[in-house]
Amino acid sequence: MVESAEILDIEGRSLKAMGNRPVFRILQAAKAIRMLGVFPLISLLPLPVAYSIATWIGTLDSRRESPYIKDLRAGLKRCFPYLEDRPDVLRRWLKNTCCMQAREMLDAYVIGRQTGRSIGRLSEISGRQYLTHALENGRGVIIVLSHYSRLNMLACTLGLTGQQTGILTQAVDRRNPFLDWVDRTYLRNKLRTYYRITKGTGVTLEDDLRGIYRALKANEAIVILLDAYNPRLRRFRKYPFLGGKLYLPTGIERISVATKAALVYGVVKENGWRVKAEIRPLPGTGAEAMLQAVRELEQDVSERPWEWWQWGYMNTMWYPVDFD
Repeated sequence: MVESAEILDIEGRSLKAMGNRPVFRILQAAKAIRMLGVFPLISLLPLPVAYSIATWIGTLDSRRESPYIKDLRAGLKRCFPYLEDRPDVLRRWLKNTCCMQAREMLDAYVIGRQTGRSIGRLSEISGRQYLTHALENGRGVIIVLSHYSRLNMLACTLGLTGQQTGILTQAVDRRNPFLDWVDRTYLRNKLRTYYRITKGTGVTLEDDLRGIYRALKANEAIVILLDAYNPRLRRFRKYPFLGGKLYLPTGIERISVATKAALVYGVVKENGWRVKAEIRPLPGTGAEAMLQAVRELEQDVSERPWEWWQWGYMNTMWYPVDFD
């Protein structure tokens, strides 16, 4: 759930590694102005105006030939080879991706001022009955999300309308070597607001993961992302995906088997500047439920490829069927 700062830091880390310190400092200052200054300010405007400005910022982002844009382009072409001959489609998808990500960054500042009454202007949710039914088993529920669209809006919408949820996320402090001071400041504020709204257990990958097991034992609903990329993870399972094989961590499957927690699939899709969140049922637990969750993700990605964040990791997460 911390994707915005991750993508913005790729360019800065690359320059720092090359020793180009003056340029790195300029980029870091620009990032700080953007993330800690511009977006908080525009969040004070009426929502339609604020999100229109964020969309304009995203459009400008898509026109920059940054390392991040290059990685997105390469990942999309890897999974959709026909895009080599359709540069117009590729440009539109890249623009849509950048605009969505800019609106997601704005969400981090807008959501803190929403209430149970006002959230309906920004977000609506369907399928809530599947979560309610799953919680009736008394062994907790894992809400399986992915890095798709403005994903944090699902748990925040639930929280503002009375349903507590927890989350497993990456560390946003000095234990995470991939974050600079701008990232840490932005993400700490983002998580602080998220926790205040969702009111559930928050555990990071650097914490004692038994906190997740205890939360599920207490019949809590916990959000875990199925497509998180972390080079330190060692256990993966491959799934059919977009005509190839997608390699995903087995953490959700193992937690589900150990705790007997139920699983449901969650997704958020944009509807203009607003969003629609949805919860879908999953069969059983463990491997069976995860296989269906990946099928749901494949369906959503096929429908709107530009709303998936993970294209930049396709060279390590996705391989053609004939890859050995």
